[in-house]
Amino acid sequence: MLNNTSYYNQLTVISCLFKKEKPNTRYISYFLKSLMYLLFLCSSFVHSQCTVQTINADFEFPNIVNSGTYIYQTDHPDQLGWKTTATDGLLEFWKNGGFYNRYAYSGTQFIELNATQSSGLYQDYDTSIATYFNFSFAHMGRDGVDSMVLKAGPPGGPYNVVMTAATDKTTWVLYSGTYKVPDGQLTTRFIFEALSTYSGNLSTGNFLDAVNFTATIELPTILNTTSGSSQNIVETTICTGTTINLFASGKAGFSFEWYDSSNNLLSQRPEFITPILTEDTQYKIKQKNALNCESNFLTLLVRVKPKEKNIIVDKTICFGENYVWDANNTRYSIAGTYIKNNYGCTADQILNLTVTSKPTTFVTNETICSGKVYSWNVTGLDYNTSGTYTKNNDGCTADQVLNLTVTPKPGDVMTTESICSGQTYTWLANGNTYSTSGTYKITNNGCTADQILNLTVTPKPADVVTTESICSGQTYTWLADGNTYSTSGTYKITNNGCTADQILNLTVTPKPADVL
Repeated sequence: MLNNTSYYNQLTVISCLFKKEKPNTRYISYFLKSLMYLLFLCSSFVHSQCTVQTINADFEFPNIVNSGTYIYQTDHPDQLGWKTTATDGLLEFWKNGGFYNRYAYSGTQFIELNATQSSGLYQDYDTSIATYFNFSFAHMGRDGVDSMVLKAGPPGGPYNVVMTAATDKTTWVLYSGTYKVPDGQLTTRFIFEALSTYSGNLSTGNFLDAVNFTATIELPTILNTTSGSSQNIVETTICTGTTINLFASGKAGFSFEWYDSSNNLLSQRPEFITPILTEDTQYKIKQKNALNCESNFLTLLVRVKPKEKNIIVDKTICFGENYVWDANNTRYSIAGTYIKNNYGCTADQILNLTVTSKPTTFVTNETICSGKVYSWNVTGLDYNTSGTYTKNNDGCTADQVLNLTVTPKPGDVMTTESICSGQTYTWLANGNTYSTSGTYKITNNGCTADQILNLTVTPKPADVVTTESICSGQTYTWLADGNTYSTSGTYKITNNGCTADQILNLTVTPKPADVL
């Protein structure tokens, strides 16, 4: 019973002072009566509000001599503890050994569910505080495989099947499980009921022994977990090299205890922070109420997930450029390796940034003559003025520089020539022949002087006329040509255009008649 203070129920806790002794008579000894009050006090120290006291749980009372002994449920009911659903009220006890050579799972006695008819044994338990009942019992067939059920519910029903057991006759099997008490069910009846027998005889079969009940309050809850592979196990996942804050919740006023897998107490607070974990790790937690009634352990499996492989970005930019890394939205312009460490399972990010050196500036030196233009194919523009022109390119492309020199046009080359009238002048600058006075010009490009010819054609001087008279028989020597003339006439020496022609008008006077 749950915290039952009944006088006879204290017999089951005598082990707080002595090694448990089984009653060896059908009656309560004077010695036990004398210790009853002391046992009550002992029980109050040892058992919490969740302590379940099952009367005669091992069927050691009454102490029988032979197997197959029938006991009425009304004989010393406080010590017998068990009641039967059989209409005749009989319970059948067995002893170790005997004709059938059967032995109890524990102690020296056990019970047969099928006494004179197919029936069940039961006890009622106070479940006003406890939420869960943990049970175990030993079962064995008599002549072969027998089957039974454990049922639970409020006195008077309805009853739900908690566990079914089917066991052969060769060995005892210990069955165990947990029953959740429904809300508002203040008293719970557990019935061990025969279901079938190997022989089909309803009065033979289904040995039962070592009934045990412990009560617990409900399990705590661990936030942000999922159901595990089996009952009372939850899971959560973190990444290797990290910790996790575990938060437990329960009813108001309850306390908590965290344990590792070796049952070492870690914390008595709702919150527990794990150390850094690199492998799957188990923790356990239970809760207690103000009356020191505990829950079962709730096991938490923290699964540790390996960190994802690093994400590597290789990027090359030109000198003067920058790169915005979307991993952290940061702008970079200097070569190097940059790392963004991410928490937990998220892969770390690595940026390998290469900044290409800017190529050497490409220089074009050009000279043009004045008046000309230079078309720079780098820009597609025309230039006609001396200067340095630059086209700045990105960091991967060399800048272009044009050094342009515009040569001034040389001064005019002047040629001054004079010719005589009738003459010609061949100008070497162009190979042309000129015979007329004037200024002639050859216009050259900006790098070559223009040629100018100033030509003067001198007019021919007037004829030089010499008039001479000589006497007949005389001669005249003309100085113009050194010739000697003796005959009247006009003689002419034609000179070039720069020299006057010479004309000689010679008169030879006839010799007068003789003066007689």
